Amino acid sequence: MVKTHMSYGGCGYHDEKGDWYQYYRCNNVKCKMGVLEHAVKSGYQNFNTHLRSKGCLGPKKYQRELEKVKKGGQVQTVLTDSPFFRIASDEDEDVHDLLRLIIEENLPLDITEKPIWRASLKFQHFVSCKSLRKYIGNLVQINEEKLKLKKLPARFAVNSDGWTDKKTHYNAMFAVFMKGTALNVYLLSVSPLMVPKGKGGRDTREIVDDADLDELDADNVDYEEATRFRAKEHAFHMKTVLADFYDRTFTQHVTNLGGDNCSTNISLAKKLGLALVGCRSHRHNLEMKRFIQEQPVVDRTLKTCHKVAVKAGTLKNAAEARNMGAKSVSKIAGVRWRSQFTCAKGNVDNTTQLRTMDALQPYNVIEMEDVDDIDSADEEISDAEEEDADGNQLPKKSFKRVNREELDCALKVLNVQDVFCVKGQGANLTLAKGEDLFQMAGSKLEQASNEEALLEDGYKCMYLKDGCHLSEDFEDFERGVIKIQKKLAHTLTPAEKLAVAKLEKPTAEEGATATAVDDDDANLNTPERAMKKLKRDRESLLKEMGETVLADKDDNSDYINADFILATNDIVERFFSQCKHVLTPIRNRLSPYMFECLMFLKCNDDLWDVHDVSEAIAMEKKGKRNLREQKDYLEFRGQVDSGELF
Repeated sequence: MVKTHMSYGGCGYHDEKGDWYQYYRCNNVKCKMGVLEHAVKSGYQNFNTHLRSKGCLGPKKYQRELEKVKKGGQVQTVLTDSPFFRIASDEDEDVHDLLRLIIEENLPLDITEKPIWRASLKFQHFVSCKSLRKYIGNLVQINEEKLKLKKLPARFAVNSDGWTDKKTHYNAMFAVFMKGTALNVYLLSVSPLMVPKGKGGRDTREIVDDADLDELDADNVDYEEATRFRAKEHAFHMKTVLADFYDRTFTQHVTNLGGDNCSTNISLAKKLGLALVGCRSHRHNLEMKRFIQEQPVVDRTLKTCHKVAVKAGTLKNAAEARNMGAKSVSKIAGVRWRSQFTCAKGNVDNTTQLRTMDALQPYNVIEMEDVDDIDSADEEISDAEEEDADGNQLPKKSFKRVNREELDCALKVLNVQDVFCVKGQGANLTLAKGEDLFQMAGSKLEQASNEEALLEDGYKCMYLKDGCHLSEDFEDFERGVIKIQKKLAHTLTPAEKLAVAKLEKPTAEEGATATAVDDDDANLNTPERAMKKLKRDRESLLKEMGETVLADKDDNSDYINADFILATNDIVERFFSQCKHVLTPIRNRLSPYMFECLMFLKCNDDLWDVHDVSEAIAMEKKGKRNLREQKDYLEFRGQVDSGELF
């Protein structure tokens, strides 16, 4: 069975519940009836009726386009040049649904070869694991071309970070930009660092140091995995990926680099010729660690809570705690300060159960009514005497018990900062909003140190204060972006204007040479498009009546929408959290290439649909046919050369 489908870019979107919603969409730019959307399951006939109407294609043109699609039979219709119709068979739909299932549920690729899966899924058409890998590779190639030609605009930001799994270091690159009022985020690459292969006795490091990346002929270079992970290797890898796969350069198309606040990223940004926008969430984490270390009460309280969590996590104590109905108490992780807050909060939630356990008495929280004065609450209580295997007595370990007043004071401060931490993880937190948010968090820390009696007063923030920048080279850029996002572009200083020059709207010549199509209406929903059309009609009517059209005051008329420059790098952090669920023990044999393909399709799921899968399958069939013809030709030439045919 073969159906004619509309050639729509991005076959759907996620609704409010997170479900994938597919639709038919009219791509006729000359359609007088407006851009209409019809559900795939119920709107097929309505969609065809719309195409046949005189306001769209009309009956004659509709028939001509349909004949153009059907010309050549069902096999070749996938590669038709018609902009209005595409063909998708039941086999293509089954492969598409199978790929969606494997990618979204993180399943192994060989489920297609297991009889129990084939019986459970009820698909009519199955493919082998080997064919599925080839289809995935072709599908990634198709979507890379789609990003290069249609999606990536003339200006976009790149957010990057590194992640190590087992013995492999991956570098992730995301393109972030605005289309209309919507924030678009696409994964460009997640792969090990690739550098030129050493030749002629030359070390790879020397080649990286001497390479002129702007003039490098990538087609004549052999690559290998990097053995060092300096800023030079990162810069070489990122420039190569952007130039080879997407035909873009950092100097012309990328506005800024987003990443963590570290010396490697600062050096990397300078080598790429970009400004680094440091992650505000990372700065907040650094500030909280500094605050905890400089406040003895908070530091001592959290360390004791961690010891309680460690003791409560042993086999005997954990079983006893579960019998008492206590919840598990999380330990403190060294990466994020928020783990210290959850550890202390777990101690408070389980105080009643933990106080009754004999093994936790030397570590437990003391209530103020249980002691005569504050000094007795801090007395050192030693563990029971322990002996080693030879019977020698081990030295006693001493810990200070923490009273409830100190614990409540620490939780009060950390709870306020936890609110800022959660708000700072928003997906659309612009640089201007993030700067205001975390500056308020810093002022709350300073205020708490002065108002709380148990805390050391006079604390001054280092990472969250106003004017805190990673480097003087990036200070003007960040201030300029904040002013543009706050609609205060008229207050830019000359230095800030120079720093944000890449955010200026492209000229007519630059717009003509840009390879991406910047159509703001493409990402607007139906009500937004209708309102925009009404506004245009109203303006044209006022012009016909001879009245002046009052344009909205816009202080940023010379600059593009800069809301794609975000305050945090949580996009990459959340991505690496997904990677941990993809690289499971059942996928230990997954190669870095196939891992990158799966993550590319998983993160960019709005790019591909059943028609792209059809094209990927057709590419594989065409490639096999070409290889078979080439093999036959080589055999023929071999017979000619050997004289067997004559």
